[in-house]
Amino acid sequence: METASHKRHEGMRILHMGTGASPEVVDGVNSVVWTLAAEQSRLGHQVAFLMGGNSPMPETEAICKALSIKVFWVPANGLTYRYRALQRVLADFSPDVVHMHSIFILKQAVLSFLLRRKGIPFVISPHGGCSPIGLGRRHWKKWPYSLVIEKPRFRRAAALIPITEQEGQDVRAYAGIGGSVSAPVGNPISVPAEASWNGDRGNCRTVILLARYAVAQKGLDRLVEIARRLPSVVFRVYGEGDASREFAEVKAAAPENVSFLPPVYGANKWEVLKSAALYLQSSRWEALSISTAEALAVGLPCAVLPGDENLREILQREEAGFALSADPAQAAGEIEQILADREARQLRGAAGARYAREQWSAAGVAEAIVNRYKEAI
Repeated sequence: METASHKRHEGMRILHMGTGASPEVVDGVNSVVWTLAAEQSRLGHQVAFLMGGNSPMPETEAICKALSIKVFWVPANGLTYRYRALQRVLADFSPDVVHMHSIFILKQAVLSFLLRRKGIPFVISPHGGCSPIGLGRRHWKKWPYSLVIEKPRFRRAAALIPITEQEGQDVRAYAGIGGSVSAPVGNPISVPAEASWNGDRGNCRTVILLARYAVAQKGLDRLVEIARRLPSVVFRVYGEGDASREFAEVKAAAPENVSFLPPVYGANKWEVLKSAALYLQSSRWEALSISTAEALAVGLPCAVLPGDENLREILQREEAGFALSADPAQAAGEIEQILADREARQLRGAAGARYAREQWSAAGVAEAIVNRYKEAI
C-alpha cells in the first residue's frame, strides 16, 4: 500500500477528459488541455488522458509517450463509456482527481455518478461554456439539459475552475447554490522564447485571426464587414470548421482582401504571428482565446472588438493593445489609424508580451491548477 509520503514524492495522479486525439486540432479547449497536461507531467505529476475509442491511435500514442502522458482508450458511444473498461482504468490508474473539460458532454455527466460513488473527486473547467450569450443560443435545447443533467453535475464537482473573474461570476450564476467555484486561473500558453514579433519593419498591412470557422462566436461576419471598408488592408483568417451554411454565406460575401486559410501549427504558426501587422480578436464571447493569448505573448499588437470584455479590460489597463468600437465603419477607421502608428503598435505589443508571458505561462498556470485540485480535495 502506498504511503502518503510516497504519493507526495510522486506528485498527483491526474486524469484529464474532454480533449481530442491530437494537439493539432483547431479548438482552443483542446489546445489548453494538451498544454496543461504536458506541463503537469513536466512538473512531476502522473498525468493521463481518457479517450473514447475502440482501439488506440498510433499517432496519439506517440505524442503522449513523448510527453510522458498515459492514454487510456475506452469504447464509448454518445451516451457513456463502456462500464467495465472504465472500471479497469480507474482501478489501474487510481486518479487523485479527474479533470473534466467543457460542458454539455453527456459521457462526463454519466461518469460523474461513478466517480462520486467511488469517492474520486472531479473538477470542471467550463472553458467559457457558461457565458450567458453562449447559453442563450439554442436555449430550448440547453435549458432542459442544464436543469436535469448539467447543473447537478456542476454541484457534484469538488471544484469549478474558471479562467477569469468574469467567468467565475458566470459559473456561479449557472451552478447556483452548491457550486464550489475556485479562484480563477488563466489559460496556459507555451511560446518559444525566440518567437518574437519583428516590429513590422516594412510597410506591412496584414491583419490576422486564428480561429475556428464558427461565425457567430468568432465574429467572422464582423471581420468581413470591417475588411470591406479597408480594401488596401489584407485580412487572413487561419482555421477550419464545419461546412455550415452560415460560414459558406459569409465566405461568399467576403471582399477580395479577405482570405480563409488552413490552420497553422508549430513553427508556421509563430512565423504567421511574427510577420503580421495586427491581430484582430473579433469574437462576440470568449473566456480567454488561446490564439489571442499566444499572439500577445509573441508581441503582436492586438485589437479587440466588444464581446471579449475580459481581454479588452486587460489591454486597456496594461496599455497592451487596442479596444475597437462595435460599429464596423468606426472600427475600420480605428484600425487604419493603428496601422499608421507603428511606434504605438510596438509599445503596446511589447507590453502585451510581458503580461502574457508572466500571467499565462504554462508552468505558472499548471501549478495554479494543481493548487486548485489540492484545495478541492
